Amino acid sequence: MTPNTQGPLLALLLLAACSGEPAPPAASERQRALLDAPRREEALKEKVAAQKLFDAQGKLLPSGETVAELPIPRGMLLIKSGKYEWVYQSERVGIEALTDYLGPRLFTGNVDRRSDGSTTYVAARIKEKPKAPPVTVRAARLSGARHASRLHIRQAAPVEKPALSREQAEELLRERRAYAD
Repeated sequence: MTPNTQGPLLALLLLAACSGEPAPPAASERQRALLDAPRREEALKEKVAAQKLFDAQGKLLPSGETVAELPIPRGMLLIKSGKYEWVYQSERVGIEALTDYLGPRLFTGNVDRRSDGSTTYVAARIKEKPKAPPVTVRAARLSGARHASRLHIRQAAPVEKPALSREQAEELLRERRAYAD
């Protein structure tokens, strides 16, 4: 190649390389926004569903949080807790909805319903976890708001069996072996 033909050939190569320019930034941002729109809508639907307190039948939904083996309903905020005691409160969950939620989950022969709308389930067992220690659960109406309630859960302290000494364990084994023979 001669020096006279190198210049135009180099210019032609540069022009060919530059013809594949990327789209202007505004266009690529618009394309990204259009592609992300379905994902944003889906995320928004999931967020709304997670904040929903009630199902289609108007029943409270569980929050996913469990205390003393009892599933806590959505909308309840923990305001106090101790070793075997928890207190929740809500400005959005009414007493009727709360007792309708708790009733099917608890098993007890001692339910105290008061005229103020409060209900106490004494020494109740959690239906889904019957071997868990019993709980006393009180659902009460909060004054000042129509859909405000308080949930108080007190779990019976687990009974600890005293440990056997080595001698006691050996004696127990001897008695059981003798009985088995």
